[in-house]
Amino acid sequence: MNLFQVIILSLVEGFTEFLPISSTGHLLLVQQIFKWEVPFSFDLFIQLGAYSAALIYFFPRIKTIYKSLLKLSQKKKLKSTDKDNIRLGEFIIYSSIPTIVLFFLLNDKIETYLHKTLVISINLIVVGILMILVERFSKHKKTIKDVSLKDTLILGTLQSLAIIPGISRSGSIITGGLALNYKRQDITELSFLLGIPVILGAGFKSLLDLMENIDFFKENLLLLVIGFTISFITGYFSIKMLLRFVQNRSLEVFGIYRIIVGFILVLLSL
Repeated sequence: MNLFQVIILSLVEGFTEFLPISSTGHLLLVQQIFKWEVPFSFDLFIQLGAYSAALIYFFPRIKTIYKSLLKLSQKKKLKSTDKDNIRLGEFIIYSSIPTIVLFFLLNDKIETYLHKTLVISINLIVVGILMILVERFSKHKKTIKDVSLKDTLILGTLQSLAIIPGISRSGSIITGGLALNYKRQDITELSFLLGIPVILGAGFKSLLDLMENIDFFKENLLLLVIGFTISFITGYFSIKMLLRFVQNRSLEVFGIYRIIVGFILVLLSL
């Protein structure tokens, strides 16, 4: 790999990881356009940079939830805000269960059967269409405070489908949340919060996979550090941009964009 490849791929990963448009699909698109053969270990490392950005961005919220859960375990007096944080913290844990189950059931099969250009293209297009439809028919009235155990399990199940390339973790949760009539800004923020255990788990797995290919790590240390840094910075600002965007804009644009990228991938694969 060379510096140009590292910069382009890291920018793409950081920018698309948290938008509802599938980072896997975009990395594949770039690699097909430029005819690049990219080591899987590099993809893992730049994903780790983006995951780290999400954890840093939401650290104050994570810290608040943790403190409330700690107060509960220590049987200290709880405020109303503590009760809200505890409830949300429990839901965050529950939402990760479907992903854990599906990961252990399908992980070995994903690379073999589902990491295909056609599969990714179809997933991009289908979720794009669904996103447009639910955006138009959603009542946009529920907030994070309205989240229930039932909604959490539904959103957690949808999140678990994101282990299939092309679906997108945020795309699946946001689409499902709109179908459940959540406001755009609230379901977008909720998509990040519910994804915390998944992001932590994915980051840990990336580290384990990288350790299995330690020679690649040592030989490309400088390029990997550059890639990590770029994806971290880009990912951080991508999160800020998305949360600001959904305050008063429709998510249909992401659905339309997904459909276009999906068809481009189909054409490139022919």
